[in-house]
Amino acid sequence: MEWIIFGALLGIIIIKWTNRRERKRKLAEEKERKAEPSTQEPYRWTPSDVEAAKTEDNQQNGIQLNKSEEVGLSRPINEEASDKLHTLDEAGLKLERLSGQKLLPYATIDFGRDQYPHSISVIAPDKAVALQWVDDIQRRLAPGLLCYAGTSQWLGDDPRTGTEVVIGLGETQLDIVRLAQTDACNYDLDNAALIAKLQELDSRYGISIKTASTDTVGFVITALPEDMSRLCSDLYAFCPDLIDQGVGSMEALEAFLFDNDYVELWWD
Repeated sequence: MEWIIFGALLGIIIIKWTNRRERKRKLAEEKERKAEPSTQEPYRWTPSDVEAAKTEDNQQNGIQLNKSEEVGLSRPINEEASDKLHTLDEAGLKLERLSGQKLLPYATIDFGRDQYPHSISVIAPDKAVALQWVDDIQRRLAPGLLCYAGTSQWLGDDPRTGTEVVIGLGETQLDIVRLAQTDACNYDLDNAALIAKLQELDSRYGISIKTASTDTVGFVITALPEDMSRLCSDLYAFCPDLIDQGVGSMEALEAFLFDNDYVELWWD
């Protein structure tokens, strides 16, 4: 029995000695290799590297591109361009991931009573979340695509809760109001007249439209003027309910605009 134990211990010692010798040999070889001058060519960036990575990413995301879109030689290769969403399919994929919802193949109009088929949408739980999603998507959209918060007051046969987030096609942000078919019929302002007024505000103060539904438009004022009284007067003339049913006075509206760059106008 003692000879068996001795033989086992001797075997363990031999194995450890052999492993230690092998490690020393490998360390010596690695040291010699590092000491030798490298003959490998340094890495050089080529456009094909970016295109290969882009193609692989598109395949993983399930995006099918034609040859001209896949190569993308007409667009500069930079970080900003690669982050942009150039098609309705790409934007829809982003909105699906952001919301965790399946896309609806339309947007709603007339308080949800009718559908516009040339857009896509999801339903956010509330207006605040919808505006967050809109901000995220708007920053990524290439020209020709629009995103906005749509219907939040549902009067159709399929009543819902929450606020619609829509992606559609358009050349300028004013096309958001066209897509939503917003009007102020109680104030004799049809869709075209409403857009003309918004264009005046944009030229005078700068606005970024975030919301458009049947009787509501919401936008960010991008640069508050020194003469706040003129801005408040223009907004009140355009939407009397902003004060009459809202903040209550011109002074309160001015104070509100100092603290908030987002304002909603409505005509009910």
